[in-house]
Amino acid sequence: MRIKDMPLQNRPRERLLAHGAAALSDAELIAVILRTGNTGESVIDVANQILKKYSVKQLAHCSLRELQKIKGVGPAKAAQLLAVFESQKRIKEHITHVHTAKDVFQYMKPKFLHATKETCYMIHVNLKRKILNTTKLSDGGSDTLVVDQQTVFRAALQEDAHSIILVHNHPSGDPTPSEEDRHVTKVLKTAGMLLGIYLLDHVIVGRRSYYSFQESQAL
Repeated sequence: MRIKDMPLQNRPRERLLAHGAAALSDAELIAVILRTGNTGESVIDVANQILKKYSVKQLAHCSLRELQKIKGVGPAKAAQLLAVFESQKRIKEHITHVHTAKDVFQYMKPKFLHATKETCYMIHVNLKRKILNTTKLSDGGSDTLVVDQQTVFRAALQEDAHSIILVHNHPSGDPTPSEEDRHVTKVLKTAGMLLGIYLLDHVIVGRRSYYSFQESQAL
């Protein structure tokens, strides 16, 4: 089915604008990057052809020549994909450690650009504050933070993390913490101390600014 024949609310770009990038499937994300299909093939068809050949993780390491071997991918589309994955690599190379709340804000801000509901992540770090991994914990409602303690610390133990940093957004744009935010922070800090996995900070991302429990001496 051609994109223009799909109901407006089901089109990848419109879904991204309405629900955020995290709500899209891998094929839909690639479709947004490519923008157009080919003669007789919709952009979703091309995206699915790409994913039949490589996973998203594998695509990040493909060369221009390898990408052009995929059915429906010519020089222009291969270049688009390569540019996106190269940008991601450079961002990760640039921010490898998080020493301050501003570092956390800069590192995580791209994940919340189009978010319409509260989404929570956990950054695992080692003793030197090097990022080991980032785990998505939950998608809450429009104004609700949902965090499961067992999920938090199970993931941290699997990563052999020394410490964790909780990060979530406020879709309203105002990063001021709610009482629920304060409660979750207190509970995770106490549980972490018992397990020897320390909550370094809880950063709330707003539209242009952030709130840090650690910097506000509220942790």
